[in-house]
Amino acid sequence: PQPQPATSPAPVQPRGGRSSPVMGNVKAAAAAAAQKAGNSTSAALLKEPAKPVPGTLRFTAGGNVLYVADKSPQAAEQPLKLARGLLNDDAQNNCFLNVIIQSLWHLRCFRDALNTQLAPSLLSQKGASPSDLGVVSAIWDIFKAMASEQQQGQAVSPAGLREALCKLQKGQSAIKIDLSDMHDASEVLGEVLSVLHRAELGKTADEVRDLQLPQRVKVRVSAIGNGPTQEGGYAAAVAASSAAAPASVTAAHRLFGLDVQAPCPQDSGEDEEQQQKGCKVRRSSGQLGSAEKLQQSAGGAAAASSPGVGSAAQQPQQQAGSGAVPKKVKEAGVVEVQQYTKYFHLVPSQGLRKARASQPDASFEQLLLAAETSGVVNQGSTGAEELHTTLLRQPKVFTLAVVWESPQASVDAIKGTIAALGSQVELSLVFKVEGGGSSSYKLRVVVCYFGHHYQAFALSEELNMWLLFDDNNVQLVGRWADVCKTMLDKRLQPSLLFYEQAQANESSA
Repeated sequence: PQPQPATSPAPVQPRGGRSSPVMGNVKAAAAAAAQKAGNSTSAALLKEPAKPVPGTLRFTAGGNVLYVADKSPQAAEQPLKLARGLLNDDAQNNCFLNVIIQSLWHLRCFRDALNTQLAPSLLSQKGASPSDLGVVSAIWDIFKAMASEQQQGQAVSPAGLREALCKLQKGQSAIKIDLSDMHDASEVLGEVLSVLHRAELGKTADEVRDLQLPQRVKVRVSAIGNGPTQEGGYAAAVAASSAAAPASVTAAHRLFGLDVQAPCPQDSGEDEEQQQKGCKVRRSSGQLGSAEKLQQSAGGAAAASSPGVGSAAQQPQQQAGSGAVPKKVKEAGVVEVQQYTKYFHLVPSQGLRKARASQPDASFEQLLLAAETSGVVNQGSTGAEELHTTLLRQPKVFTLAVVWESPQASVDAIKGTIAALGSQVELSLVFKVEGGGSSSYKLRVVVCYFGHHYQAFALSEELNMWLLFDDNNVQLVGRWADVCKTMLDKRLQPSLLFYEQAQANESSA
């Protein structure tokens, strides 16, 4: 039988009854205004005085996690079915894997997909390779244990997933995962998503084009201009004429894949076939592209390099945000652009800090844009004309990877980076968004590290409050402001931020 992840009860609601229609209209107007102007950063939250956390966690003799609303003996206790710890005994170095599991577990859309599209029995019928199927089965078993009421309260072991990842052969994995060594969480997450994608393709995996490799396509220039060199630039020229997004054939692609269209880099004299051949050689031989060199310079756990972060497929992101121009128009009214899929959107922490220093009142979306370019916010701009990258399809999860210049950043650097982050993001202000669906995303999970140890903050579906997962230790943190202060106090460097599409999150809550 398929394991059924624990369903979450209604979040704890503040006292005071239902909201009035007037309040509903006010909230709707505020949401519309935020969508147009962008979301605020966390800078003001760091200056707020500390507030007591509303309640506490209690652990039973059997290890069950209970939420107690207040400290009185008569206070009602609420079991938390989704708050499960993960084992990391001495010398196991499982923390990088534990935060990946916690991140996927706390994304409702991924739990749903695991029960449907990613069931091992279905993937076996599609012809998934034994090693890929072993990774999916290990995730399935871990989630089944985390959802089991019989094992409620007991920390779950990630050993099965680690062993399965170690069995991936050369050509199946860009990195070699060891049974006991420490690894970068972003790299390993990229491998997990690649395995899920490949396993669902099954026998056809070798026949399907690698969506992470850039592909040049021709699109017709908008009729409102005479080409990308006219006023309004590239974005105005092709905003209304983007090619269709790649078919969303797998759960990993649908949930995490960012299908983007960007200006081609300046012509190097190579045709597309030569460039893709070069990408494959660099991937198999370990040579680094421009994005990979940036991440390698960040060092250790800070670098986010994987097939989704830091592969040759990520190079266009660096070029698109740094003044890249479309390839020379060879046909009247037609321009060449490149399309590719990425699992992560990279942003340098130093760029975020520089952007916020130039304009402290800028929105989170403006800082994301500026961090990729000069690091300076254009104060006289709405941002629309600066969007050189088109998002052809919106994923269910937008994953932001923060690239640090040092694995042991200073307190000031950590504070400046946290202050630039936001708990919500409007993708239509970061990309030119094609297609329908909500472009508003809410933060669900933050993966952080101190030195070489990873921890994860997750927004509890059962409490609507943030929890901190440090292997098998679970702590109640409270509001997003409390998360920001906790990161600063513990000198935790945020590395991966998972934003879930608001519409998808609300419909499944």
